[in-house]
Amino acid sequence: MHSTLQMAISLLVFIVVYCAVFGVGYYYIFRLIKKGPQPVTELTSQTAGTPARPLSAAEPVRDEENAS
Repeated sequence: MHSTLQMAISLLVFIVVYCAVFGVGYYYIFRLIKKGPQPVTELTSQTAGTPARPLSAAEPVRDEENAS
């Protein structure tokens, strides 16, 4: 069996690590919220906004054997 002291130390270490990890996470999230959203930049590329469809440039293949 475990002693009470070992269990208390284990619980204390768990609480300290838990608070440290989530404390850093809260600090980071609140810093991002305080900074606010980034401004949207204008699209400068001529291809911006066009879909990237790789097969649209390919020639259609006609299979004469399966044509009915």
